[in-house]
Amino acid sequence: MKNLIFILSLLFLSAGCSDFFNPTIVEEVKGPSSDLPNPFEKETGEGSNPFPKDFDPNAGTFSEAKMLANIGLNVIFPEARNFRVEVEALKLRLSEYCQDLQSMEPLKTQWKNAMKAYHKLAAIPVGPLAENDRLAMAYLYSWPSANSCGVDVQVEKMSRIGKIEGELIVSVKGLDALEYLIFEDQLQSTCNLNSPLFRKVKDWVERPESEKRKDRCAFSKHLMSEIESIANWLESSWDPQKRNFSKELYEGKGFSSVHEAVNAVSDAMFAIEEVKDERLGVPLGLHSDCTADQCPERVEHPWSQSEWTAIEQRVLGFEAVYFGGYDKVSKHFGFDDFLNSSGHGAVASSLKEKFLAVEALLKDAKAQGPLTAQVQASSGCGSQGSPEKLCQLFWAVKNLSSSLKLDLLSALSLKAPPVYQGDND
Repeated sequence: MKNLIFILSLLFLSAGCSDFFNPTIVEEVKGPSSDLPNPFEKETGEGSNPFPKDFDPNAGTFSEAKMLANIGLNVIFPEARNFRVEVEALKLRLSEYCQDLQSMEPLKTQWKNAMKAYHKLAAIPVGPLAENDRLAMAYLYSWPSANSCGVDVQVEKMSRIGKIEGELIVSVKGLDALEYLIFEDQLQSTCNLNSPLFRKVKDWVERPESEKRKDRCAFSKHLMSEIESIANWLESSWDPQKRNFSKELYEGKGFSSVHEAVNAVSDAMFAIEEVKDERLGVPLGLHSDCTADQCPERVEHPWSQSEWTAIEQRVLGFEAVYFGGYDKVSKHFGFDDFLNSSGHGAVASSLKEKFLAVEALLKDAKAQGPLTAQVQASSGCGSQGSPEKLCQLFWAVKNLSSSLKLDLLSALSLKAPPVYQGDND
């Protein structure tokens, strides 16, 4: 996904250095071809691969196949279903708001609900989410490559010509584009309106408020339609009565073995690196993508201030896959059980302690206030001895990620995943 976004973003560099800090999209630039594979348009297979009646993946002794089935049926499928439900509710709230253009609060609240559901689902990008180089994920949420100026350009253009021409690039669509359209209350633009490139956007900004709200509604509905189709596809892909990807994992279908399917899930677990690097490390200046002492402007969700929700849900989704469920006591097969059944109980105990440390520090850091304000007030997180809770959280996530690499993969004879872009370890 990131490779796709990076390639597309290179198209915009010709706008000139004066707009370097104001990403530009001119009308002539087209998005990816409509001939690209769109995974959410494929058939999901109605009832073609069901589990046996009364199948219980947590019954009996542990096996890798049962663990995969449990994770799919009892962790990921419910989250895919919840995401689809929240997206449907978001579509309804958007329609209601666009009818009278009055209070946006119900719409804002529902966007937060849908975004929260997406973050938990995307915490472990395996199976349908990972297909076609994570294209569905790029369509749903392109942060940190989201381009609010590009959204402004498209809103103005759609208002002027009455339609969307071609395929929109990923940085101007999805839930992050909706965040900007819903939460930017001043109806202004993030484009450099002094630049000739954005003359038409400047003219649009000067239009009456009611017209601008209608224009944003029209573009938002266009985006909403695609988001809904992807959410439906994701749910049906995991639905045991449809494609049933949980059964594909259980059987090792599409993999050389069930163990390789386990490796695909463990690879996806390293999405925790994105919490460490993009959501904490870059703002704190602990990552090469930040070339200053700190980069508070790189905090996620600047329009809705949902940055802590994003981190929380990513951690929760990650934990649920590792433990096989949302509590650490009930019997549901996860990677902790794999470790224990393989004679590596000490590794399981150590990882559990690290999970608990992340949970506690996340709670403490969130209680200190908005992430941006904490970054700005930070005196630096260069060592694990920092007294600041935010710094301690970064190092706790880093320690957990390192233990996954050094201990879990070795103990379970799993291959390391491709290095996440920007990983500074």
